[in-house]
Amino acid sequence: MSEHPKAKMIYLTEPKYREYILNVGGEDGVYQRVQLTELQLSRLVDEGAGMLRGYLEERA
Repeated sequence: MSEHPKAKMIYLTEPKYREYILNVGGEDGVYQRVQLTELQLSRLVDEGAGMLRGYLEERA
């Protein structure tokens, strides 16, 4: 996520079993497709969970 700081929309798809595609939409509306390994996916989920935890702690 931090690699695309100006991303307007990011979503994950799994078109085939164990094929993870991250679709990143920029300010211009153009999407870039990035194929992820399972390790990259795991790190992405961990990073997102950490961001959510920080937000929730800040709001508490």
